[in-house]
Amino acid sequence: MPYLHKLACRLALLKDAMLLLSVTALACEPVGLTDPDFGVISVAISLKSVTIQAGDSMALSVSVVMSNGRPPRPASWVSRNPAVATVSTGGTVSMSGMVKGLVVGATYIVVASGSKSDSAAIIVVAPPPAAVESVAVSPAGANVQVGTTIQLTALPKDSAGNPLGGRTVTWSSSSSAVANVNGSGLVTAVAAGSATITAASEGKSGTAALTVVTSGGLITDPTLVFAIPRMAKPAYLVPIWPSPFGTKVTRIANDPGARMTLPTGTGTWGGDARHHYSKDQPWSSDGMLLALQNSNGGSPGDIYLNGSTYQPTLGPCATYSVSDDRWHPSLTHPHERIAVSGSELMWFDVVTCTKTRSWSLPFGVTGFGMWEGNPSFDGRFAALSEGTRMFVVDMDPQSPYAPYPSQRIGPAVDITDCGLASGCSVDWASISPSGKYAAVVYTTAAARIYDVNPGTLALTPRPMPKTYPGCTGAAARGFVYDLGHEDMTLNPFDNNEDVLIGKEHCGNSGRVVDGKLIGNVVMARLRDGAITPLTNPTNEAEVRHVSTRNYDRLGWAYVGYVPTPGTRFQDEIVAVRLDGSQAVERLAHTHTDDSGCYRCEAHAVPSRDGRRVVWASNWMSNGTGGTATIIQDYVVDTRP
Repeated sequence: MPYLHKLACRLALLKDAMLLLSVTALACEPVGLTDPDFGVISVAISLKSVTIQAGDSMALSVSVVMSNGRPPRPASWVSRNPAVATVSTGGTVSMSGMVKGLVVGATYIVVASGSKSDSAAIIVVAPPPAAVESVAVSPAGANVQVGTTIQLTALPKDSAGNPLGGRTVTWSSSSSAVANVNGSGLVTAVAAGSATITAASEGKSGTAALTVVTSGGLITDPTLVFAIPRMAKPAYLVPIWPSPFGTKVTRIANDPGARMTLPTGTGTWGGDARHHYSKDQPWSSDGMLLALQNSNGGSPGDIYLNGSTYQPTLGPCATYSVSDDRWHPSLTHPHERIAVSGSELMWFDVVTCTKTRSWSLPFGVTGFGMWEGNPSFDGRFAALSEGTRMFVVDMDPQSPYAPYPSQRIGPAVDITDCGLASGCSVDWASISPSGKYAAVVYTTAAARIYDVNPGTLALTPRPMPKTYPGCTGAAARGFVYDLGHEDMTLNPFDNNEDVLIGKEHCGNSGRVVDGKLIGNVVMARLRDGAITPLTNPTNEAEVRHVSTRNYDRLGWAYVGYVPTPGTRFQDEIVAVRLDGSQAVERLAHTHTDDSGCYRCEAHAVPSRDGRRVVWASNWMSNGTGGTATIIQDYVVDTRP
C-alpha cells in the first residue's frame, strides 16, 4: 500500500476515535453545565390560593420534579408584598415556607428552583372580634343626691381582661323610680332608695350599685358615731356622694403620668398632687384659681386649677421663683401671690406674670412666717422671721403714712427669749387676722402673743392674766393656752376678737378648767388668753389639724380628725362653731392613712365661703383603689 494511502486511513481511524471519546465525555458531563434549569422540570406549590387572618401563620410546601430521577433541588421563597404577609424558611432555601399574615390585604408568595417557579395568592383578612367575657362599670358604687346626675362608664373586656372597643352597650336600671339611666350611661337620681344599674354587651354584663339620698342638709348631730365606710376611690373629676354624709366628693388630681394641657404647653400629673397646708388658703380671693403642688414625677411643680371645674388652667410664670407664698386675701388683688424669697418680699400676679410690689427685707427670712404664717385678713400686714427674730411689714400703708412704694418695716425683736425650760426653737410665726398682734408658736406648742405698735410696728410681748394648768410658758411673757396645729381667725361672736384655735395640748381634755369641760378643740383669745372649749371630750377622736381660712364665713373652724375606730368624728372633716355651743357640721371622711407619712395627712382647708373643703388623701383608710405613696386632692362640696 502506498505510504500516502496508509496515512489517510490512519488519520480517519484517529478521527473516529476522537469523536467517540468526545461523545462519551459529553454523556458523563453534569447537566448543569449546559442546562439552565439544572435538571428542574417543574415547580409546584402546594396551595394556589390561601386566606389567613392577620396575625396567623400557615405552612406551604413545594414539589420540585427533576430530570433523570435526580433528588429535588431546594427552592427559594419570596413575598411580593412583605408588608401584607411574610414568608420564612429554615434557611436560605427550603422545600417549605411559613407564611404569616400581617395586615389586611393581598400578595403573592413566589417559590423558584432553577428557572422554574410557581406562586400562591395570599389574602389576609381581619380576625373575627374577640368575644366579650365581662363588662366593668365605673364607678361600681356611689351615693347620689336626689335631683343630681352621675355619669357611669362601661368597658367590655375579653377573656384575658383586655379592653374591647367598638362594642354596643345597653343600659338598664333595676328601679327607674329611684334612678333612671339613658343610653350613654348618664344616671339621674329620682327618689331616695337603692337601684342597680346594669350595662350589657353581647350577653355579658356588669353593674353599679347606687344609693340615692335626699338633700336634707348636713349632719349636725355631734353624738353619732360613724364607722368609716369601705369606699372605692373615685375616678378623676367624677363626683360621688358617699354615705353617711351624702355630700358631694370629687377627686381633683389626675392619675400619675396623665397629661395636662396648659397655656405654656403640656404637663404631667405627679404622684403627689395636693395643696400646701391646712393654714394656706388654696383658692384665690375671687375663687377663680386653686393652687396645687405637683410633685413626685409631676411637671410643672406648681399648677393652678380652675377654682370651679378643677381643670388645669395655669402653670408657673417663668419669672416667678419663690420659697413660699400665699394668695392675697383681698378681692382688689385677686390673682396676686404674697411671696418671700430670701431677703425679698413681693406681690406677684400669676395671671399676667407681673411683680406688682417689692420690699427689701432687713435680713433673709425662712418661708412665709416659717412656712405656716399668713397675712392679715385685709392683706396689709405680714410678720416674718428666720427663727430667731421677727419683724412686721406694712405692705399697704394708709394715711397718715406715705403709701407704697414707701417702705414701712418695723424693728426686729428677739423671739428666742421665751424662758421655756425645753428651749426656744420656733415652729412658726404670723401676724394676727386684725394686724393688732403677732403670734409665735414654739416647737413645744407653747404660743406667745406680741402687741404690734401701730405707729412704729415694734413688737412687745403681751402679758396675760394667768397660766392654765399643764400649759408651758409664763403668762407675763405673753404665753396663752398651749395648742397644736392651730390657726387664727376673727370671732364674730365676740366682737371680731383675734383668736387662736387648735388641738388641746395642755393635757386637760376631759377635765374641768375655769368651770368649763375641756374637749379636744380649744379656742384662746389673743387679747387676754381666755379659753373656750369648742367640743365635748366624750369619746372624741384625736384632732389632727385645724383651719380657719374661711374668710367669708367667720364663726366656724374646720377640724380634721384621726381615724380612731369607735370614736366620734373619726377620720372626719368637721366644722365647729366658735360660739361655744359645740354645734357642728359633719362633712366627709378623708380615707387617708397618714401613718408615718406627713404628705398623706389630710390638711383640710375650707374655701373662703366655707361651703367646700379641699383635703389630701392616699385613699388607703377603708378604701379600695388607693396606693400608699400616691397622694391626691379631693373636694367635698356642700352647696345645694
